[in-house]
Order: sequence, then C-alpha cells, then structure tokens
Amino acid sequence: MIVLRILNSVRSNSVITLETEGIVCDMRVKLAAQDQPNIEVVAIAGSAGAVSAVRCMLSQLPADFPGSIIYVQHMTALRNSVLVDVLQHSCRFEVRWARHNDRLERKTVYLCPAGYSLKIQNDFIRLIPIRTTAEILNSANQFFSSIALAYGRRCLAIVLSGYGNDGAKGVRAISAAGGMVLVEDESSSLTWEMPSAALETGSVDLILSMQNIAPVLVSIVRDRIPLSMVRKSLVKLDRIESFSKTTHNFLLSMLNIVLNRSCTDLGNIQLLQSNNSLVIAAQCGFGTDFLEHFREVSMTDDSACAKALLTKSPTFINDVNHDLSFERHHEIALAAGFRAVQSLPLIASTGKILGVLSTHFRKPQQFTEESVQRFHRQIQYSARNIEMLLSGEYDYAAVIGNISRMV
Repeated sequence: MIVLRILNSVRSNSVITLETEGIVCDMRVKLAAQDQPNIEVVAIAGSAGAVSAVRCMLSQLPADFPGSIIYVQHMTALRNSVLVDVLQHSCRFEVRWARHNDRLERKTVYLCPAGYSLKIQNDFIRLIPIRTTAEILNSANQFFSSIALAYGRRCLAIVLSGYGNDGAKGVRAISAAGGMVLVEDESSSLTWEMPSAALETGSVDLILSMQNIAPVLVSIVRDRIPLSMVRKSLVKLDRIESFSKTTHNFLLSMLNIVLNRSCTDLGNIQLLQSNNSLVIAAQCGFGTDFLEHFREVSMTDDSACAKALLTKSPTFINDVNHDLSFERHHEIALAAGFRAVQSLPLIASTGKILGVLSTHFRKPQQFTEESVQRFHRQIQYSARNIEMLLSGEYDYAAVIGNISRMV
C-alpha cells in the first residue's frame, strides 16, 4: 500500500477525489482552491534541522525563479552564524541578511538575523529586537501573520523541521488570507513538532519531502501550475522508488558542481533500477511536470538519456526543436525551458552502467570536441564516486572536494 499525505479535492463543493486506489491520504490537508494566484513571496520558518532543507531547496531552484524568499529561524543574538555563506554556496541568486527598511526584491533570499524577529509591511522589512526566549519561540507566528496581511493570496508559507508549535497561528492567518501553506514531512525532518502543529490547524495544502519542495515551488510560483495538477504529479511520483537523504544530498552536491562548470542550471542524475529503467535520483531546476514526464525511462524511450543508456555512449541534442526523435518530449521541453541536452552514461569500473547524468541548456548549443571531452572527464569521475556511494565505501566531504577541484 502506498501512503501519501496528498489530497486532491475541490474546495468549492467539498468533493474529495482520490487519485488511485490503495492510497491513504492525510485528511488534515485542507481542500484546494480552484484557481492559481501569482505568488510573489515565499515565507519560510524553521528551527532545529531546517537549514538542511533550506539548503536542499535553494540548490534545486533555477536561476529564473521569480519570487522573493524570506527565511526566519530561531536564533539567539549570541549566535554568530555563517548561514548566509552556507546558503549562498548552494543558491543561484543572492542570499543576504535582512536589514531594517529593506524593500523586498525579486530573485533574492532574505535571512532574518539573530536577535530579531521579522515582519513585512507594505513590501518593506521591519526588524524588531528580541529580548526574551518567548519572543524567539513566537517569531514565526508574527512573521507569517505580517506576510498574510501584506500579500494575502500572493504568498506561500513553508514550515520546516523544528521544535515547538511556532508558526501554527501564523499559517492560520496565511490560509485565511487565501495564501498557500506547505510543510516538510516527518521522514525528512530532524524534529516534526513545528510541521505537525501547522498540520493540526487544517491550513496545510501539501506535505512534502525535503527533495520535493523545490520542484513544487517551481511549478506553483514560476509556472503557475494549478495546485490540483501538482498534486496529481506528486501522486504518480510517489509510486517511484525513493532514495535516502544521504544518497540524494550526495548526488545533488555532485550535480550542482557539474552544472556550475557547464554554465547551466538545469540537469539531473538518473540511477538504473533492477528493471533496467532510469529513475531521477537528483535534479536541479525542474518542476513536477518534468519529473512526472521522465519519472521512469526505459531503454526503448526516444529521450537523450535513454539513448545514452542503450548505446553506453554520450548523446547530444543541439536543438530539441529540430530533433525529430525528440518530438514526443517537445512540449515538456518548452515548459521546462530548455533547448539542448547532453546525456552521458555513468559507467562503473566493472563496466556496469550505474545511470545517466544529463545537463540541459536554455539555448541551442554547438557541442565542441573540447567541451565534450571536459564533460566526459567530469562524468567519469562522477561515476567512480557514485560507485563508491552505492557500495557504502566513500568519504562524503573528501569526494565532493575532489570533484570540485577536478572539474
């Protein structure tokens, strides 16, 4: 039996429709609105364990993600944090400490500094000094409530891992104003007290794993795909075998290094399954529609990754719009925003294929011999490290450092 915390329904007539038999849904997830507003602000709150989720999310967002992102975390004034540096390393747009009277800008991540609570008033940041522990533990409620008042239906709130029930009152305000509420699921949270408290209010739209937060944001905020369609995609994706947090984080770090060196923000790593199909284990820049479309790729598919798997050799498509063999995927390529793709098989030292790494480009490409050789060296090194990862014989920090220096 597949267990999902996803409910596909329509608020207007309170009709609940399950997507497939054998799915158990969390009935505390609220009914969905039929139309999709333009989300301008993503408001995030968390405590213990939340930074890893924020870092994962930011590292998967594409460079053209349009909204402002604000993150509030429980931190005392005595805590000297390097959080900006940590998150900037994983992010494709600016990350900075919020300053009093800053006006919110698009494509910017604002972090509430230690010792302050943060409110939004008429698009401007207001920082209020925190003097007591009680004020720290109520900062998410004040933050979300101000966001609800300022943006109404144009905001989306996310409650991440953390102790206590801070944020629960705030998400009620977000929901009452017509905004959207997401929470991190229990399996990927260090502690699930804050997400659970938010869920108990009945104000939550989706419960998501750490890995799925970014693609949902891409679909809802950038592409303005209706929530009901996003839920349908998530139902189908949940049927595919998932990977451990360690495996995902390792592959995501490696993928981002390759993408940065390839001067693109779109790509994925697929691992080969026992049924000889490819399943996406890490990705950057894509929404739920792309992940659903390529959720499981067989050798007989006409995609670039399938050809790389079948031939055990690199596959390059200079312009997907002019490649007839890619015709079935033209619509999803247009929606995802890429025109060219290169896919290389990940081959272990034994000759066994582990999977495929693909990078996608927003403009047509002319893949030169030099760029092909450079990409091939990156993939060879990546394959050796994935081989060690899957066998359990690896040092995470050392491997990532070696890949970074090598490419």
